[in-house]
Amino acid sequence: MSSSIVQFKAGRVEYDEETKQATPKRGQGLVKVTKNPDDPSLFSFIWEPRGKNKNAEKDELLLFPGDASWTHVTECTTGRVFALTFKTSGQKLLFWMQSPVESGKPAGELTKDDNKVAEQLAKILDEDSLIEDADAPQDNPETPSNSNDANAATQQQLSQSLGDVLQQVQSGNNEQTQQQRDVPIMSINDVFPTSAFVLHINSLSEKELEPLYAHIPEGLPKSREELIRVVQSSQFAQGVDSFGSVLNNNGIGSLVASQLGYQYKDEGIEGFLRGSKDQADKESKDKENQMDQD
Repeated sequence: MSSSIVQFKAGRVEYDEETKQATPKRGQGLVKVTKNPDDPSLFSFIWEPRGKNKNAEKDELLLFPGDASWTHVTECTTGRVFALTFKTSGQKLLFWMQSPVESGKPAGELTKDDNKVAEQLAKILDEDSLIEDADAPQDNPETPSNSNDANAATQQQLSQSLGDVLQQVQSGNNEQTQQQRDVPIMSINDVFPTSAFVLHINSLSEKELEPLYAHIPEGLPKSREELIRVVQSSQFAQGVDSFGSVLNNNGIGSLVASQLGYQYKDEGIEGFLRGSKDQADKESKDKENQMDQD
């Protein structure tokens, strides 16, 4: 079992979208963030009950650097509340910090421990920080280093958003996908080679490309050509292989499904492809029905 990189006491918060009211759930909790032993780019965010609250259900979420953020909810002044927000799915979870309030401080003012946790999570969730930690120093750092880091960030972030891309690609390649499912799928590239990604990007309108542009960091051009350059890069290929390996070896299909917003079908790459294809088909049908109504 992986040891915790970050660990802190926190309870869950219910948020009502209609009334915009946040209500802390009763009971004590503990948050642990651990690194996946098989893929250093993948993290688990685990909330588990503690104390007299041990009968509560445990939650576990996948964290992809660049796709999630941990931010202080400043509107809450009666306690210290943080939001874990996922860019890809739009999912937002709220937690109230349960470490003791510093003596004489207002209930809503962050403690030193709160700030330390926020700094640790920010570093974990920041793609550029991870890339800087992982990369060795370059011989000539002065000219292209910032650009190279940004390009690597783009490639890693897009590879971690494969759910979005594959759902789109599959909606236009149903026949090919079905034919190739008759044999065991050991790699995502077995079904979707680089050429399939390029063909799909070229087939999209500018409006349809916008969701993919959202994954490109600031400072890089948000264009069709940039997306094609990214999917043809070695970093993107490594990201695809890494994602496929995690799907095949770690039994996390249901977690991936819940975070990418499709119905869980099974473990492994095949389960992921079936689930994302069905979701793509559903979204396509819903769009057609909406157009008919209009």
